[in-house]
Amino acid sequence: MTKKGNRKQTKNSPQNELELINYEYSVDNLGPYKLKVYLTTSVYATYEIIINFMNFPEKPAIKFDDSLKLILGKPEKSLYILKNWNSNNPKHVVDILHEIEGLIMSSSVLDRIGEQLSLRYNVVALGPKKIRIIIDYEGKTYEFDLFYDELPPTVEFSDKAKKFIKVSQIKTLKNWNEKSSIIRLVDEIAQRLEHRLRVFNEMKDLEKYISGVVQSGSELIFSVTIEIETEEKFEFEFRLPGKYPKISPNITLLSTLEDDELTKKISEYITYQTDYWNKDKRLLNLIEELEAMLKKSSDKVCALCHNFRCPTCNKKLTLGFEGVSGTSECRHVCPNCGRLFHDHCWNEVYKLTHKCPICLKEIKRI
Repeated sequence: MTKKGNRKQTKNSPQNELELINYEYSVDNLGPYKLKVYLTTSVYATYEIIINFMNFPEKPAIKFDDSLKLILGKPEKSLYILKNWNSNNPKHVVDILHEIEGLIMSSSVLDRIGEQLSLRYNVVALGPKKIRIIIDYEGKTYEFDLFYDELPPTVEFSDKAKKFIKVSQIKTLKNWNEKSSIIRLVDEIAQRLEHRLRVFNEMKDLEKYISGVVQSGSELIFSVTIEIETEEKFEFEFRLPGKYPKISPNITLLSTLEDDELTKKISEYITYQTDYWNKDKRLLNLIEELEAMLKKSSDKVCALCHNFRCPTCNKKLTLGFEGVSGTSECRHVCPNCGRLFHDHCWNEVYKLTHKCPICLKEIKRI
C-alpha cells in the first residue's frame, strides 16, 4: 500500500518523479532513475516492479515480476496510462504505480466460480477468470493455477505439484463436454493429487517391507514380505486402487503355509480389514498389526508371552526335539499338548497351578 500523506506538486523532471515515488513506496535504486519498486497489497502479497524513467517525459519502461505478470500480463498491454502516454503532457510515473495497485485489487475479487471453490479450497484470485488453488496436505502446500476464460479450462501445476500429477492424467479435461464443470475438474485434481501424495508418503513408510513395485493402469501393485523373529517369512501382494484410500487395498497371501489354521487366520484378518476399511488407516499400521498377529499365531513362539526370545533371559526358544524339555536352552514343552514355552514363562505359571496354561492338564513335575 502507498504511504499516507499529501503528494507535493512537482515539475516534469526525472528527479521530481523520483521524489514522488520515494515518498510513497519502498524502492531499491538500480541506477540513474531506474528503480525496483516493492508494491505490497496485502500481508501475503508483495510485487516487484522495475521502472526506468531516465528519459522522462518520454514513456517509462516498466517490467513486472513473474507473479504480477501472471495477474496483469504485459505492462504495455494492461496499463492504460502507458498505452496512452503523451510525452507533451505526461502523467506522473507514480500514477502508473497507482494504476497497477488498482488493477491488482480489482483482480483479487473472486467471481461466482471462485467463490464456490473457496468453500472447499484455499483460493487466490490472479485476475479475471484466473485463480490459484492451494492444496494443503500434511503440513505442505501444493498449488495449481486455473484459467477459465475459455473452455475447456487451462491448468498449470507448480513445480512441486508436477512431481505427483500431470495434466494428461486429468480425465475431466480429456473428456471435456457441455456437461463438464470446473468444480468437478478441481475436485478431480485435488483427489488425484491427494491420492498420489498419500501413496508416496505411505510407500516411504513401508520401505523395509516392500519390493517389486509396479503401476498397472490406475492400480499400484507391490509385494510385502513380513519376517518375524522365528525367521519365518510371509509374502503378500498388495494392490492399491486408483481411489485409495477411499477404497481399501486388495491383499493376497502369496506364501503357501503348512499350517491350515494360520492360513485361515490370515484370510479372516484380510477379509476383516477389507470389510471394515477406514480411509484414515495407514498401510504401515495394517502391516504391523498383521505382523503382530503372525507372531502371536506362530507355533514357534512361547504360548504364553508370544515371543521368540525369553523376556527374562533373552534366550531364543530353540526348537530341539519335540516333546523334550531342555535345560541349557530356555525352552519347555508341555508333555500333554506339546505347546512350546520358555522355561521362565512356564515356571511362573506352573508354580501357582501345576497345570499347563493352554490345555489346563495337571502336570507332575519330573
